[in-house]
Amino acid sequence: MNEIMHPIENTDDLAQIVEPDIEAIAEAIESDDEEKMKSIHIKIDGKYSTYIPGFGKSMYGYSYADGFAYNYMGKESYLNNLRIMKGRLEGYLCSFPIPQNSKISQDISVNVPVSNLI
Repeated sequence: MNEIMHPIENTDDLAQIVEPDIEAIAEAIESDDEEKMKSIHIKIDGKYSTYIPGFGKSMYGYSYADGFAYNYMGKESYLNNLRIMKGRLEGYLCSFPIPQNSKISQDISVNVPVSNLI
């Protein structure tokens, strides 16, 4: 099954999706290859920034309004950002608390009539 379509039902499901990305980041860092770092950076950015609010915060080349400015980033930016991404994904995998604003709002209201029949 495609990992993007795989429903996450528990921490084991989450680990199946996130752990390979953590490994890919580690490999890109170890490779010292700028193009590989850029490729993994783009993949991780695209995969997680939608689901983890503020994922790019405090990373080089990131703008809240526009995302990452890849045209202005270089090897050192990718290296530092990948280290941060790896740490964030490891924290996410450990179920560190996620800010309230990252949960999907459902705005459901229920009206329940209450009467006192004595």
